[in-house]
Amino acid sequence: MARIPVTEEPVDLKAVGNRIMKRVLFTIFISGVITYLYYHYAPIKTRNFDSVGDKIAYVIQCNLLSVCFIMRVVHKIGDTRRKSNQVNPLSSKDLHKIDVAVRVLQNTLEQFVINIFLQLISVTWFGSDEMKLIPICAFWFLLGRILFWIGYNDPSDSRTKRAYGFALTFFPSVVLAMFCIFMFFWDIYLAYF
Repeated sequence: MARIPVTEEPVDLKAVGNRIMKRVLFTIFISGVITYLYYHYAPIKTRNFDSVGDKIAYVIQCNLLSVCFIMRVVHKIGDTRRKSNQVNPLSSKDLHKIDVAVRVLQNTLEQFVINIFLQLISVTWFGSDEMKLIPICAFWFLLGRILFWIGYNDPSDSRTKRAYGFALTFFPSVVLAMFCIFMFFWDIYLAYF
């Protein structure tokens, strides 16, 4: 596993911030265009969902590969611990050997909880046609986590290369959150006004 080098060299935070922002905006643009094209032009028909329970089951099924990715990272941490002095998790020896994997796992679990809950909440308002957004949300999450892992393990420019994966993971969650908040207040408006 690659170790992220800690340098004492001064970092131009503005330049790093600009590179991160460019990568995030590029990722959002490309994934937005692909999602739009997929939604409007892909000849994929989702089945008719008879109940919200059917939709929830579909969300869980679509996110199976993301769970497999999480299990792979857990395996990587366990395997690295087994082969090093980190077999005792309370030991500070060889801590650097699992540092990247632990950070990726923690961030992935945080993002997964947010993403899966927002998908589950969204499908309560989705019709059958909108349900084809769920596989693309699951795809972006998985691809984002893989790119985040790769970016984290690139010692040349880890802090900015992670941006691609983070944006692919977080941006769909932001869009789903905005949709859910809008629909929540729209339902209140329709019920009382």
